[in-house]
Amino acid sequence: MERAAPAFAVAFAIFYVLAFTFNYTPFTYFPALNEIKLGVVPGSDTVGPPIFWYGWLVYSILAGLVGAAVALVLPAKLTEKAWSLLVWLVPLVAIAYMSYEARHWFTYNLAG
Repeated sequence: MERAAPAFAVAFAIFYVLAFTFNYTPFTYFPALNEIKLGVVPGSDTVGPPIFWYGWLVYSILAGLVGAAVALVLPAKLTEKAWSLLVWLVPLVAIAYMSYEARHWFTYNLAG
């Protein structure tokens, strides 16, 4: 388990950034209708705003599990040094990138 957790964190962070950036989601949730539709479905005035986040999490968790499984198969000596750096570096870079990508949600626009 000690080898799987860092690999999970690294794979999860990498794939979450990809899922967010390119909108990879297996389904779209519409809270106003309490409905789930397969794939990326845009919102409208009748169905309300879509939530893609749940799908991003599903794909990222699956990617994390694959990363953890790969780490368990590889020899411990091979992955030991890599994880000590990557387990901190990759999530921090992912957080920085996500903050940059989401900056438009936190700016005040006087023009409307």
